[in-house]
Amino acid sequence: MISIVDRDTRGLLKKGGYWGKWLIPVTTKKLEGDPRERYRSLTLRTGKRQVNWEVVWKIAVLLLLAKAAYGQQVRATSNAPTYQENQIVPLSVDLTGALRTSGGGGSGGGLTDAQLRASPVPMSLSTIPLATNAATESTLSSVLGRLPALVSGRIPVDGSGVTQPVSGSVTVSNFPGTQPVSGSVSVSNFPATQAVTGTFFQATQPVSIAATVAVSGPLTDVQLRATPVPVSGSVTATGPLTDSQLRATAVPVSGTFWQATQPISGTVTANAGTGTFAVSAASLPLPSGAATAAKQPALGTAGSASADVISVQGVASGTPLRVDLGATTANGTSLNVNCTGGCAGASEAQTYTWTVPDVVAGSNKLFLDLFNGVGSGKVIKVRGIYPNMKTDVAVVGVLGLRFDVFRTSAVGTGGTPAVYQSATRDVAGGSIVPLDFNNASLPAQITGRHLPTGGATAAAWLRRGSCFVEETNAATYWCNGSFNFMEVVTGGQPLVLREGQGLLIQQGSVATLNNIAFTVVFSVE
Repeated sequence: MISIVDRDTRGLLKKGGYWGKWLIPVTTKKLEGDPRERYRSLTLRTGKRQVNWEVVWKIAVLLLLAKAAYGQQVRATSNAPTYQENQIVPLSVDLTGALRTSGGGGSGGGLTDAQLRASPVPMSLSTIPLATNAATESTLSSVLGRLPALVSGRIPVDGSGVTQPVSGSVTVSNFPGTQPVSGSVSVSNFPATQAVTGTFFQATQPVSIAATVAVSGPLTDVQLRATPVPVSGSVTATGPLTDSQLRATAVPVSGTFWQATQPISGTVTANAGTGTFAVSAASLPLPSGAATAAKQPALGTAGSASADVISVQGVASGTPLRVDLGATTANGTSLNVNCTGGCAGASEAQTYTWTVPDVVAGSNKLFLDLFNGVGSGKVIKVRGIYPNMKTDVAVVGVLGLRFDVFRTSAVGTGGTPAVYQSATRDVAGGSIVPLDFNNASLPAQITGRHLPTGGATAAAWLRRGSCFVEETNAATYWCNGSFNFMEVVTGGQPLVLREGQGLLIQQGSVATLNNIAFTVVFSVE
């Protein structure tokens, strides 16, 4: 018998809570039957409350197991025992009956099933040695890298590289048809003669052509003469043979031959080709009214009297004879000219004016560009360039406005094109107006452009000029449309713009105030 005295039996006697002393028989013999029935007759001096026999039974089983294993007593204590090195460790249980497996920790005892399952327990196998020939991760990765991708969860197998054994019956549905063969085919009976079957034809095969067959390249003379070529039906020859072809080889002629000179009757038309015929008209009769030598006197020498002078005789209601004196000067002689029927002066060129609206002055500003493009068929002659300062707005200026005239080799770009014959004052681009409305319209290749932004390549600098800008100064009105900046010198040439040439007016590099406009007068011939 084991006598257990517990100062606090509340864990064991759950429903009683009394202190007491109770006895439990301990034996190492095999228990038979239900242990709970075996210990139901135990007398427990704990008072009148009923004992929790389930707890008592568990404690008894643990004590029996401990007795059988170690042959020593197991003490139930509330605190875990302490241990020293090389000490024989006694078994102990806590007051709930749980067997302690390690010292310390109070009366918590071992982990329950619920506690073990509450959180994963980390374990490391890094230091555990592998068994002999065990596969490592690198070995498995190498094997995995050589495996093909799975098809429907299976590893595909390709046996095309080797000969595959076939067992059983193999059905081929298209024999005796032709079977495609790929790769090398072994024939075991070469170089023996092989039997060939099929239809055989003679060496020369007849050919029938239903349509025309084009033959490229002519046959040479040697090829034509090598074998006679039979020709049947009508043969059309296109193009005559040249003299060299006819003389290259003698052409046999058969048939009827005539003498060299053949008699001709009827009318014969002579064609001299590139040559000439000698014709004599000495015996030909003159047509009616033809002049003879008697009617053609000698005209004599200019400045000398002659009996054969041809005079001009006037007649009433006759046609006037126009006389052009040209550069002749009648010295000491009066000349009466009757202009009753109208006297025509010198031929006048068709003349036009181009006036552009005033703009604010600016450093190096391009004012206008007049250009005669290629293909116009005309020549422009510039008769005058008239600057015009704006004087109807008060301006206080201290510097004059310089502008330069250039001959150009390229048409201007950007800006505003000129308008032909506009009636709007200060129209954008300016207006080109003929001085005679009967003048022809300008060709499309003759263009004017106000304020160009590019192009107008300068080919020659012609001249420069300046105008004062203050409206109250008298000098300003000298540049107010009355000053011809390109006046033609008497007996000299005007500025001529042929096809591919133009005119550009540009302000100097010094900025100033006021607005300026221009009028260009030019003729087209």
